[in-house]
Amino acid sequence: MLAAYVINTGHLSTGGEFAEHSLLTGWVNSFYDDFGSPVIVAVLSIVTGKDTLYIETLPIYAPAMILVQSVLATTIVGKRDVFPVALAGATFYKFLAPHTFSNAHRGGFAWTMLLLTLLAVVLAKRQPSRSTVLLLLFAAVLPMAAHTLPVAALLLLFILFLLNEVLGRQMFGYKRAALVAIVILAYNLFVSTWVGRVVFKFTVATSSVSEPITLSTLVQSVTRSAAVHSSLFPYLIDGAPPEFQMIVIISVATAAAITVIVVLYRLRQLLKSRSIEDIQTFDIVIGAVGIQAIAYISIIPFFAPSGGINPPLLGLMFFPIFLGKFSDITRRINLPAVQRQTWVSIGLIILILIPGAIASVANPMTVGKVNSFTEDEYQTLEWVSKHDSNRLVTDFDTASTYYAIGGRSSTYLPPPGEPAYATEEATSRIIQIHYTNPGLACTKGGTYLVTERMTDVGLIHLGSLVTKPNTNIRSTVRGSPKFNLVFETKDSFVATCD
Repeated sequence: MLAAYVINTGHLSTGGEFAEHSLLTGWVNSFYDDFGSPVIVAVLSIVTGKDTLYIETLPIYAPAMILVQSVLATTIVGKRDVFPVALAGATFYKFLAPHTFSNAHRGGFAWTMLLLTLLAVVLAKRQPSRSTVLLLLFAAVLPMAAHTLPVAALLLLFILFLLNEVLGRQMFGYKRAALVAIVILAYNLFVSTWVGRVVFKFTVATSSVSEPITLSTLVQSVTRSAAVHSSLFPYLIDGAPPEFQMIVIISVATAAAITVIVVLYRLRQLLKSRSIEDIQTFDIVIGAVGIQAIAYISIIPFFAPSGGINPPLLGLMFFPIFLGKFSDITRRINLPAVQRQTWVSIGLIILILIPGAIASVANPMTVGKVNSFTEDEYQTLEWVSKHDSNRLVTDFDTASTYYAIGGRSSTYLPPPGEPAYATEEATSRIIQIHYTNPGLACTKGGTYLVTERMTDVGLIHLGSLVTKPNTNIRSTVRGSPKFNLVFETKDSFVATCD
């Protein structure tokens, strides 16, 4: 919607252009300051002649992200020959949050800018003047890419600065650190006011958790917020389909094992030397990432996971660094023949890459499928946009696509509350409208819109919440005196309220 607005008007949104007749359009208005990705999509749409909806489905940020991950890993490890290994790791270990990598999602753009910012920090010793210019450029663009990640990254950058000062390294001094912090904070305080909103959300969330924070809660928080009311638990989607769960577990375990091996190896080396001079750039960066991960795990029970606060995604973004270091370590193993040593190293890397490659290519995470639409669904949305002016009741992704193809009627989405879905009242609206009592939709709007994805794959709601598909919804609506089926395709339908 924001990209289409840029093309149609020739200027950026200021946060009030979309009609406030719906929760969704008001929500889109709140993202006016994340204009980085919409501008890129708009420019590509103009250059290629393709509509913005098509451009949005392309993985336009994935190549740049993979390349930056690889270059960052090579620079931190300090060995050029690890680049192919890091490139392979960055390419194949992409099985979490697939929408971030598989389409023009602002999260992909934000992560790319953060990694570029870190690369500019690491390059300071080699090219101080040029790296400072690049650092300012990337840090300035970063807060324009997304809300949460730039604010969350302030901790990572602060730890990098702190370790740099304590260890006396000329990498990220006061001036450079202050420059980055001022740019990010100024944008998020005066343009988007996101810092204040994050503090408010955290304050409210900590007083609204519906279950004790335990080790089990922390594990569950990878897929949901602990503040979600228990009445919604039976409807939450399980994640990867059963046939792919094992390969995902193996992939995560493999990445974790490599990370632990490399960290233990470096700790052993440092304990043996007992010298601060032997602390490498690798150790400083990984130390900062480790503290960031601990902070994420501590905070995430109070928030729905996102690209900005997501421990597994953080791990995958920096996995190429660990894999590159692991490759460098294995090459130092003393074997009878150099040729055998090379083959052992190559064999180990291939074994490590296989599970991640299978998981990424198979795209097992259900949430990735939830973000896709079929021709059948587009046909239904096109019909609704041309023939129906009632207020639509549907799920978040369907409503979003409806507006993206030009629909202009108001829509109804169950408000999640603050924190998201923490009360029985907020969760009951979802449960009744989409599962137990669809007739309630007629009290919220005039047309009930259900697509194939909602019946076969899952429903996505505000706050990154994904719930199970309702395979019986068509028969329920067909048998209800409150609805008239006015349009049907093989897998989608539109019903108006009497």
